[in-house]
Amino acid sequence: MPLLTLAIRFDLSGRSVHKHISMPSSPPSLLRRYWPVGLTLAAGLAVSGGLGWKLHRDAVELDKKRMAIRIKTTFDELDGRLEKTELMLRQLQDYFNAADDISSVLLREWISKHNLPINFPWLHGVAFATNRYAKTWREAFPQPLNEWDRKDLVRLSQWGTNQPLDCQLAQTYRLRKDRVWLEDYDLSHDLAINLDALARGNLVKMSYRRPVMRGTNGILIHAAYFCLPIYDPQLPEILETSSTLRLPVQRAYYQALCRGFIIAPIDFTLLEKGIWKKTPRDLGVEIFAAKKPSAESWLNPAGDRPRATTPDFRAYLTWTNAWRMYNKGFAVFFHTTPLFDAQSPRRMAWIALGAGAAITVLASALASVSLRARGRQEQMTADVVEARDALAAAEKERERLGHDLHDGAIQSLYAIQLGLTRTSQDVQASVPSAARVLNETRERVDEVISELRRFIVSREAEENKHVAVGLDDVLAAMVVRLQPTTSAELSFHADPDASDRLSVVQVVQLTQIARTALANSLRHAQAQHVKVALQAGDGNVRLEIIDDGLGFDVDAIGEPAKAKTPNGRGMGLQTMRSRAAEAGGTLVVSSKRGEGTQIIVTIPANMVKDVKSLNG
Repeated sequence: MPLLTLAIRFDLSGRSVHKHISMPSSPPSLLRRYWPVGLTLAAGLAVSGGLGWKLHRDAVELDKKRMAIRIKTTFDELDGRLEKTELMLRQLQDYFNAADDISSVLLREWISKHNLPINFPWLHGVAFATNRYAKTWREAFPQPLNEWDRKDLVRLSQWGTNQPLDCQLAQTYRLRKDRVWLEDYDLSHDLAINLDALARGNLVKMSYRRPVMRGTNGILIHAAYFCLPIYDPQLPEILETSSTLRLPVQRAYYQALCRGFIIAPIDFTLLEKGIWKKTPRDLGVEIFAAKKPSAESWLNPAGDRPRATTPDFRAYLTWTNAWRMYNKGFAVFFHTTPLFDAQSPRRMAWIALGAGAAITVLASALASVSLRARGRQEQMTADVVEARDALAAAEKERERLGHDLHDGAIQSLYAIQLGLTRTSQDVQASVPSAARVLNETRERVDEVISELRRFIVSREAEENKHVAVGLDDVLAAMVVRLQPTTSAELSFHADPDASDRLSVVQVVQLTQIARTALANSLRHAQAQHVKVALQAGDGNVRLEIIDDGLGFDVDAIGEPAKAKTPNGRGMGLQTMRSRAAEAGGTLVVSSKRGEGTQIIVTIPANMVKDVKSLNG
């Protein structure tokens, strides 16, 4: 669409008779037109992203709280099972302390009575390690305690200080048949560090990770175990007698009167698995007999290496907690499982983000479609306005042409007609044949005058009554008028409603196209037959001019770039194409040398409808 169209017409005297200025507005840029779409998209995505981020942050905080609750529950379960085991071992300790002789029969009777395999399945077994020097103090001090004097107590203290603990497994019980107790059970380290416990009485101690049993396949089984001392039944009486002695002396008494230790290794794998019997496993738990997780202190192994020390292990949430067990620093590593992730509300954040983004994109698309439709509507409105302006300009041009024809051409033709009449009268007597030719020429001039008058009158009638000009009548008269001037056979056919579909502008342009085409056929083509047809098809109106003349090379003559302008030859096809375009249609020329020429002008139905609506 041009930015500025200026057309000024002048008559021969230089007086301006028509001025038309059209300044259609330029279409807005894409940024100006579609900025609401970008704003909607940016705002929607920002809101969706903000909402999704907030929901995700809240979900993570909620999951951390949920994990903290599950960790506390897990610790409560572990502590509860260990306290239950400690209570059982204290009962066994009291049972052994009261017995004069600790035998394997006594141990098995007590285990059978308390049903350890059912009530304490997480134990590897229970054993009693006997102090080989437990009976030597009786040999050194055979007299009854009530006959002892202070020297005897001092001698007992000295003897206990110099007498080391040397315990070996004597009575054992295993809860599983696929493992056996070690023959060279190393208790020296743990017993040495339990001296303070001996001095304070019957405190329960927990060891670090040690080899405790051997499987039937020969593989060592490592675990941490409970350790409880068993004393001579006379220890309370001796302590009461020497209650005023210092702590080192009491420690010597405990060591001298120690008969052995109860050993109870814990299977932490079964201890931890027992927590999840009635609860879905939403946490992974790894227990370490050290303050920091390591493969050497792993108590419940489930694989080659613990996940707590695997650098490439990734979980949604992890947590390492210190676990104080009987004055020993243990550590427990927690990590979330797929079940925990599935129960996380984080997916709601992704759903909200996805839904918000989808709604935003949909809203932006709808806004884009709406703006595009409005832009197309504005473009169509601009095209209609331009077509209306062009039609108005054509109407004014036709009005000027009518006035020019009436004031100029028709008056000139009247003068020629009068001259021909006078000449015919002058030569009537001397040359009758020439007079007859002059009369025929005068009649044809009269027909041209009549045709021009019908053109002018038909335009005025159309402006007053809004009826279309009859192109079929104009073409029929044109054929009738040209037939006597040529030896070629002219024919014309028109569909009944073809002319009714045309506007004034289209009638004028098609008339001139037909006139030019017929003139070319009769002057240059040497045609014997010329056919003119006006047809109304589905969705268009067609004007056809077909002859059987000499034909020509369309590529050489018909292209505007190759038209010959100095003498006017070769401009006919260019003019006809321009007129067809102004009428809203297309012109197609088909011709070959020696095969005649076919000229077809097609006006689409939509163009016919639009122009007629503007004209009406």
